[in-house]
Amino acid sequence: MRGVPVAVVAWALAASASAQDFSPVPVRNYRPYSTLFLRFVPGRPPLGLGETEWSLGALAANQVNYVPNRTFRPVAVEDIELDRLDVRYARGIGKGWELAFEAPIEDLGPGFMDPIISWYHHTFLRLHTIRDKVAFGGHQVFSPAGGPFAGGFGVGDTSLFASKSLGGASFVTAGLKLPTGDPDALLGSGGGDAGIAGQTGWRLGRHFGLTVNGGAVVQGTAARLKHTRAIVLQGGWTLAYAQNSRDVWLVQANYEQSPLIEGIESLDKVEPSTTFAYRRALSERQSLTAYFTEDINPLNSNFPSGANTGPDFVIGLVWNWRL
Repeated sequence: MRGVPVAVVAWALAASASAQDFSPVPVRNYRPYSTLFLRFVPGRPPLGLGETEWSLGALAANQVNYVPNRTFRPVAVEDIELDRLDVRYARGIGKGWELAFEAPIEDLGPGFMDPIISWYHHTFLRLHTIRDKVAFGGHQVFSPAGGPFAGGFGVGDTSLFASKSLGGASFVTAGLKLPTGDPDALLGSGGGDAGIAGQTGWRLGRHFGLTVNGGAVVQGTAARLKHTRAIVLQGGWTLAYAQNSRDVWLVQANYEQSPLIEGIESLDKVEPSTTFAYRRALSERQSLTAYFTEDINPLNSNFPSGANTGPDFVIGLVWNWRL
């Protein structure tokens, strides 16, 4: 009988550990050109047979990026904010398979974050002065690929996904993007994309988890842009710390090739970003994740060159409800 209390405690600890969610934050690069094309976001393994899940992701991504030529007149400008709601539905269909549908509702325009980011840069980074020379409320995108675009509001390109569990935390996903967004308003590329991705993860003791992911996307030629890259490679990693069975803190890095090849080094290189997140289990079937993303590379020790082409500032919330 002495072993009964010990067994109960061990069972409780195991149940608590099994409830911990070490899965990555479902985020991508929200640069205006990148959002036109299919991308795979990291996430949890496929659902079981008959399980369904709704996910709502609300975010604001603000970017100012001026690329000058030798006379300091810009040859590329990205000064715009993306306010976006991602609606995703997934269902497990058995034998490790899951089908999912995702549709974004987007508003590309002046946004609300310009003064917030200016304060943030002056208060914490003290490295970026470009916003001192740019008026608040800009919403314009142009480059050698095309434009100018002023953005717009509406449904973006929708995507379909099929995932197959490989056992444990490993799975593969195939994706197809449909051209449902208006390419004139930067809501879609005007063409279809397809790709495949994989993800796996490991438990590192009781409180830590590590996840890695990678994928490749075959991009269809954009209707209103030139220089579409034929194949884009993407990948990333996530380190999660489970404070307890309900609270998880995450650091995540995402890397992907630029969607276009424009002949400008700073625009054509790999685009890294780093996300810091907190996830709270609201119940056994609901969770809420808050995150903040910076366009920096955590593996680059030369910080000034760590600022990259992605959005300067992304804030977001993701709510998941499993049925």
